[in-house]
Amino acid sequence: MASNNFGNHSTGPQNVAAGRGPQLNNNGYGAQFNYSTVYGYPFQGSHIEAVSQRQQEKEACLRTLAFPGIHARQNDINPAHRSTCDWLFEAPEFHKWRDPASLPKHNGVLWIKGKPGAGKSTLMKHAYRRYKNDIFQDHLILSHFFNARGETLEKTPLGLLRSMVYQLIESDHGLYELFVPKLREKQRTSLDGHFQWQTSELKGFIRSITEQSQSRPLLLHIDALDECDESEVRDVVGFLESLSINALEDGFPLKICLSSRHYPSIRMRKVVELVVEKSKDHQTDIARYVRTNLRIYTDEIADEVVKKADNVFLWVEIVVSLLNKACDEGMLEAMRKTLDEIPVDLESIFSAILSTNATSMAETVLMLQWVLFCGRPLEPVELLSAVGEIGPLSIDVVERRITASSRGLIEVRKGEHDIVQFIHLSVSDFLLRQKRLQKLDPTLGADPVRASHGRLWARCWSYIEQTRSQLTTQKERSWPEKTDPFFAYASRGVFYHAEMVLSEEPVGRVRGGAQLPQNNSCMSLDTIEWLDPKCWIQKSNYWFPGWRRLLRMDAVEMYPLTNLQGDETVLYVCTAFGLPRLVNIISQSADLNETGGEYGTALQVAAYGGNEEMVQLLLRKGAEINARGGRFGNALQAACWVENREIVQLLLDQGADVNAKGGERDTALHAASEKGNKEIAQLLLDNGADVNVKGGVYGTALQAASLQNYKETVQLLLDYGADVNAKGGEYGTALQAASIGCDRRVVQLLLDRDADVNANGGFYGTALQAASAVGDGRVCQLLLKQGADVNAEGGRYGTALQAASAIGHYRIVQLLLDNGARWNSSNLED
Repeated sequence: MASNNFGNHSTGPQNVAAGRGPQLNNNGYGAQFNYSTVYGYPFQGSHIEAVSQRQQEKEACLRTLAFPGIHARQNDINPAHRSTCDWLFEAPEFHKWRDPASLPKHNGVLWIKGKPGAGKSTLMKHAYRRYKNDIFQDHLILSHFFNARGETLEKTPLGLLRSMVYQLIESDHGLYELFVPKLREKQRTSLDGHFQWQTSELKGFIRSITEQSQSRPLLLHIDALDECDESEVRDVVGFLESLSINALEDGFPLKICLSSRHYPSIRMRKVVELVVEKSKDHQTDIARYVRTNLRIYTDEIADEVVKKADNVFLWVEIVVSLLNKACDEGMLEAMRKTLDEIPVDLESIFSAILSTNATSMAETVLMLQWVLFCGRPLEPVELLSAVGEIGPLSIDVVERRITASSRGLIEVRKGEHDIVQFIHLSVSDFLLRQKRLQKLDPTLGADPVRASHGRLWARCWSYIEQTRSQLTTQKERSWPEKTDPFFAYASRGVFYHAEMVLSEEPVGRVRGGAQLPQNNSCMSLDTIEWLDPKCWIQKSNYWFPGWRRLLRMDAVEMYPLTNLQGDETVLYVCTAFGLPRLVNIISQSADLNETGGEYGTALQVAAYGGNEEMVQLLLRKGAEINARGGRFGNALQAACWVENREIVQLLLDQGADVNAKGGERDTALHAASEKGNKEIAQLLLDNGADVNVKGGVYGTALQAASLQNYKETVQLLLDYGADVNAKGGEYGTALQAASIGCDRRVVQLLLDRDADVNANGGFYGTALQAASAVGDGRVCQLLLKQGADVNAEGGRYGTALQAASAIGHYRIVQLLLDNGARWNSSNLED
């Protein structure tokens, strides 16, 4: 299966300070208030403003989880035809799934399987609507429809998890309240305003939901599980199976409904399995569809269509369309002839479609190649620009051209950003099997995949050079008002397709053997068309500065190059894009330790990207393992921040300085502790990390872990000798940080290890003021019980009472007053 593997990844907007006065949003503690009086005490705050700003915070939280294609595949699936698909709810397998007495036999999992084109996704969309509106109205239903033809997040476990958590917190305010502390800490610990949710974080949150008895019954509805990579399918299935087992043991009402092809063959131990094509009722649906949609209906033709269909709904839809066209042209005789000639399987139908009208075959093949091998889904105008030069055309004209040139095998998926895709995943399977690409275009030779990438690379590069030539000729000093539609793709695609062309063996040239001109002038398109990618990357010093300048002028943002500095090297860029073949060629002549870009060195950007293969390659080629600079100071800290244990181990084994200082988190141990990764923190400590080293935003590793409520990591650090009362950092002490985190377990652990309950310093002055500011009554009670001075002064608000009143935590105010707090009017002057 062809896999699209580059594209922009949205990290979501960050919490933005709004309103007058000091903004707590930057510290993650909810809304701001204006002065008013409550219970006779002066407070900042109107309830209306509080609600409004809390809603804004919730919307910001949702945006960090959302992505452009989050509902695209579900919306793209045509609704079930009238009076079809309802057989599912009467099937014995369905009733067994719903039967509480059978739960121990299947753990609440229904797995719908079927051959390609059988109609599984239509059935799943119909089922989702019935579940939501009728059958499971009392359940919280989370749906996700995988899409192999979509953007990265549409076909990966991370996209599934982001989609599910999005739906959880959007539909249930109580669950949002449980999730929002995670968002606030992500915002607080991301100095540049960007962050990405990790699969481990989102899995942990979903697991926590199933452990809460007060939560509503939950139904997970997941379509097309096979449309992500096989290793990822196994990861998702393993996660869902563990959820189902734990839910059964805990007595939590969880149901899971999945669909997939029969391949890859991955199973759960306990599941109810339903095979679509084995259902006689599914065949009845096909007959009903034929009867309804065939323009001239006869029992003979209808019966033959149903018989030939072999329970594949997509085949029926295509055949009915062809029969109706024949009917328009020649009535019943033409329909009979068409039906006799139509192949009985999908792949033969695709062959027949492509064998007609050979006059435009060159454009057809090129269009199919672009959709099959593009690095990310293309927009309609991008596809037409990629195929050939076009002038301003209406969307309707563009779409009709695509449909005509692709013989109906490519469609436009409507959404916030329209994209092109094959009408079904089986089209890409068809093109990649049995030398079909060579049959369509014999010039592709023995390796049509690499030859296709070579053709697409040449188009990307010629487009970039044409753009640069136009700017040079026109002596433009700024980018044109509107960029050509294909430039954004070509600027990254030129690297991606070059990588796909290269291999261990010589690849030859795309067309001949030209050399680059030995100057910085613009290369002619004729030269570029038959230049090979290996020569192109070897001569990058001639063209890379211009490429980089074009991107900065156009402000194209390509993850992970989200913040172009203007001093990136070609090695850095190829490393960031994860292109080992290009990196291997570049490393033969480049300085591997040259600094530039947000992450400083190629090694650091490889570590941050979690690319172990690239890290190994760079080290093997001689990259300095302790090179300093960039966002994280060194590669080890970057690897700890993204929680990649394998890369951390690799770097330590190769001699990385475990106590190197610098970068956002100051040391690797601070980074691992802030992430709460006990395994990596222990690995660092076992390799000599200083548990009490000071520096960074939070002063100590213990304070960082305490702030994030990572009890096991806090315990580990204490066991390795962390000073529980060490001072420094934004929150002064670990106890104050833990009090902000609202986790009594961590606060109690620190107190049990002799934390000074009245230690002064940091943003809030004392732990009690911190707990009062965030409104955690249980932590306040615990601190008071341990001897916290209720009238201690210091910090942002002066006293705990003033902190609670300033934010509007009225219950905390009463608690503090009941424990002897005195109102100090001097604290109201700010």
